[in-house]
Amino acid sequence: MSTTKQTKQLWSDNRSGPVGRLVGTKVLQRIEKATSEQFTHVKGTVFETPTKVVVARVCTNDVYVQKGYIHWCNVGQAQFDSLKGTGKEAFYLFITLRADGDVHYWLVPAQTVGKALKKVTPKKQSGGVSYFLKVAETDEGKFVLANQDVTDRHETFKLDLRGIAGGPALIAKNAKRTVKGRKIARAKAKAAKAEQQKQAEQTAAAQPEEAPKRRGPGRPKGSKNRPKAGTNSTARKSGKLTLEIEVGGQRFQGTATLRPVKAEKVAEGAVV
Repeated sequence: MSTTKQTKQLWSDNRSGPVGRLVGTKVLQRIEKATSEQFTHVKGTVFETPTKVVVARVCTNDVYVQKGYIHWCNVGQAQFDSLKGTGKEAFYLFITLRADGDVHYWLVPAQTVGKALKKVTPKKQSGGVSYFLKVAETDEGKFVLANQDVTDRHETFKLDLRGIAGGPALIAKNAKRTVKGRKIARAKAKAAKAEQQKQAEQTAAAQPEEAPKRRGPGRPKGSKNRPKAGTNSTARKSGKLTLEIEVGGQRFQGTATLRPVKAEKVAEGAVV
């Protein structure tokens, strides 16, 4: 990886937000003091020393930290693979700022992170495959990254922003955004639920009630084959009919074949 010039605010990625940039820079400065090596900004949230390359992640908003977890971040497969060709020791730096001002961070070897990734379901995104990694805090006070115990990589310190120019305003702004975001999300969810219920009630009120089904007259329950009143029942029978008529003193006789046809109503007084 090629290096660029150092900056006073070592962590300068705008995606981290003002508080994240400030907290990230503080953590890097502490690591510099402990290792006697200076970090140089490479790109984004990637930093390096003469012997190390570090991919950093910072979490400064409690909204992103679920109960039982102390850190949450996204790790891309392509970036992880690129660390193998640097010729340096590769690490991931996970940082969390809690609401009480406590800063927690873990400088974890990339090899350990690789083992953790094998236990996490990959997600396909526009930038390629990535993983959502979480650091859990157990009841025994241990820290676990997926299935990897990283307790021995954990460091913490109290961050006092009162002596830093603009520090209190940054924390206040971030906290306000967090509280406001939660209130807005709850209000939207409540309004959406109320609207759905209102629409359901309006739809139910607009639908006409179904009239009860009634049986026709002269057709009691259970009598399916009984003809309706006013119909020609003879038309429902089958067989031969013998006719004999007399015209002008002369008799005529004949037969007719009857077959079932659809019953039709016969007007009263009609000749059939």
